[in-house]
Amino acid sequence: MRAFVFVLIILCICIAAQAAVGVYNITTQQSASDPTTIDITYRLNCVANVGVEILDSSNGVVAALGAADVLKGLNTRQWDAQSAPAGVYRARITATCVTGGEVKILEKLFGTGAATDNLRGVAVDRCPQSPGYGTIYLADIYYGKIFAYNPDGSKKMWPANGYSSNALALGLSSSQGHPWGLGVDNAGNIYTTCKAKTAKTGVKVFDWQGYELYHLFPTDKQDISWVEGRVTSEGLEVFETIGSEVRMSSIVNPSWTTIVTLPSELTTQQICFEAGGNVFYLVANGKDIYGPGVFRYIEQSDKTWAMDTSFDCPIHNFMGTNGWSAARVATGVSCNTTDPDGDGPHTATCLWIGLAGFNSIFGGNAIRMALDSDSAAPELFRMPGRLLRFVAADAVGNVVAELNSNEAAIYKEWGLLSPCGEANTDVRVSSPFVISGSVAPEIVSGICECKQFEDGQLVELGSAKIVTAVFDGCFYIQESQGPCGIKVESETVVGEGSVVRVRGTMGTNAGERVICGAQVL
Repeated sequence: MRAFVFVLIILCICIAAQAAVGVYNITTQQSASDPTTIDITYRLNCVANVGVEILDSSNGVVAALGAADVLKGLNTRQWDAQSAPAGVYRARITATCVTGGEVKILEKLFGTGAATDNLRGVAVDRCPQSPGYGTIYLADIYYGKIFAYNPDGSKKMWPANGYSSNALALGLSSSQGHPWGLGVDNAGNIYTTCKAKTAKTGVKVFDWQGYELYHLFPTDKQDISWVEGRVTSEGLEVFETIGSEVRMSSIVNPSWTTIVTLPSELTTQQICFEAGGNVFYLVANGKDIYGPGVFRYIEQSDKTWAMDTSFDCPIHNFMGTNGWSAARVATGVSCNTTDPDGDGPHTATCLWIGLAGFNSIFGGNAIRMALDSDSAAPELFRMPGRLLRFVAADAVGNVVAELNSNEAAIYKEWGLLSPCGEANTDVRVSSPFVISGSVAPEIVSGICECKQFEDGQLVELGSAKIVTAVFDGCFYIQESQGPCGIKVESETVVGEGSVVRVRGTMGTNAGERVICGAQVL
């Protein structure tokens, strides 16, 4: 740690910042009113100037639908594909923010009455390839539920509830525990701990639709601060912070292993992964006025984790007049990610650090820190609350954080990819979709049935199938009853054990039947 200290007198406030525009949840499908028209649907988190282009398989632009100012929320543009030749296409959406930033209160879910101190987790699905990309999740201990919101702040209904509610019940009685901490992996799976004083209820994992995948029981009673997960080639892994340690366990073969041990005077808090899954940031606090702040760990070739000793997080330099540093009350951390098109490495460019503390001027504030050593020093932002335990950033840098202990989270529309007061642009490309003479796919109920079609036939599975294995650029699905399965080539990231519907073109690769250029519906 550095041996010098400076006293912070003025808080940096960026209320005039442009919103960090985000394009989310792009889908492409045949129009219900015209089979020769493709509906391109997407969601915006703020008002933006949006242009839509159609790309062919070589990424050449075959159609430009023009640019226009578009409202936040769900939007649709249409492409007349009547004269387009058969082939595989993608839609590219470019959005530039045209409004100033402001604090967005999602909703005071719990009121200000008897139900106090309810919020115990905030998470954002921030991986562009995830089917739930952009979704905001809040964990509530009073109701024992996880609440879901779209990136524009509107309620997002859970498919597991039949789309009737944005609140997902965890299936726990009051004596069994309540959620404490939330994490979302790069396939959109949701992790939460089920914490109780008298029971060992462990960690639950849900897919992005709200269907429970796993319930991982501990071997001992735990005092968990945070939970996170990731997808690997071997399956799902769950990470938790407990005391001065970070522990990890495989979901498939549960066995807790301590991977990080800090000095006993330090307490581990929130952990966040870069979207690639091989780097995580850990925030810890303690009594040392110079630290500790945030640490970075990198996965080694032997699957162990090593601290990045070259990483310097100088938030301990923020000193209050009472002698407390910001690092002493740091409790939350989250990183954004680059990679707007879903290609290339997942590298975080910015950290958000949440600060709690009733006896410190830093309580309820957040620090934004660029991870590029050549960038400006960390900035302290005044949040409109008094306690901030949890913080989560999405791919473009919008931030969700706890407002007060008895209220919901807030959604901050700050621009992280550009300086305050300047506009920024987000570019997203849809999954491939197929035009094969007739735009309408052949809808089939079973996997064995779709294998009867010739190569080149556009098919759509009318019912959801189980994902049994996931690889780079493809995954396998299987009927819930019976051995029939098939390979699906798709750029969409799914989690093993999740349930999906797909649409794509039948093909044969080395004698194996494949659904090519598939969309996950």
